[in-house]
Amino acid sequence: MSSSQRGQNLLPEKSEIRIGSVVIDCVNFDQMVRFWEQALYYVPREPASDGWVVLCDPERRNTNLSLNKVLPSEKTSWKKLAPL
Repeated sequence: MSSSQRGQNLLPEKSEIRIGSVVIDCVNFDQMVRFWEQALYYVPREPASDGWVVLCDPERRNTNLSLNKVLPSEKTSWKKLAPL
């Protein structure tokens, strides 16, 4: 590698990889939908149905946020995933 190449970004200017949606399991579904709509100024892509909604950036430039309603017994904690 030449000295002129050091420190240059080796990735293309615009990456082709994009995260489509981040999914959050939630017990208080309606409260979580309202919170994230107000916090991010996102809007539902379609009306919520059966405890599922995808919230989108109105300008479609950022990652979607999907909310999935679960029962308290179905909620997974990080302690169960990665005990300390």
